[in-house]
Amino acid sequence: MNYDIKKMTALEFVEKSIDGVPEEVCVLRTAERRKAKVVTVSDEFKHYANSFSDVRIINIKELYYSLTPIFIPNRIITVRILKRGMNHNEGIGYIEGVKIVVMDGAKYINQTVNVRVCSMLQLESGNLVFATLNESPKEFEEEKKGMDNGDQRT
Repeated sequence: MNYDIKKMTALEFVEKSIDGVPEEVCVLRTAERRKAKVVTVSDEFKHYANSFSDVRIINIKELYYSLTPIFIPNRIITVRILKRGMNHNEGIGYIEGVKIVVMDGAKYINQTVNVRVCSMLQLESGNLVFATLNESPKEFEEEKKGMDNGDQRT
């Protein structure tokens, strides 16, 4: 589905600013008068949000981060390896825009594999997940059974 936002919504760009008044305040005043929402990628609006409690501020970056999946260590995920990583043995895949770096995954390019999450970094440019190839199903079931019996593996 392609949506043409110009046809769906009335957009207004605030071009006038008052000397000495921050641009964000001018935008928030205009939104308050028009009972409108402010959609932004700027973090500066947070500083003024308390003064304009009737104005809904939607930060696109915060929305993106809230919708991005969180990958917890030891979680098993399925990813398609698309290309080699920076190191010759790494494979790179993506899940919902999140880059997954798989150790020893380069030999599985154009294949879908199960991997175990090692760690996840939340960066300004997006999330980055490091993973290893999952153990064989038999080894995984034995490990799971051991954990069910109270054993813990670190």
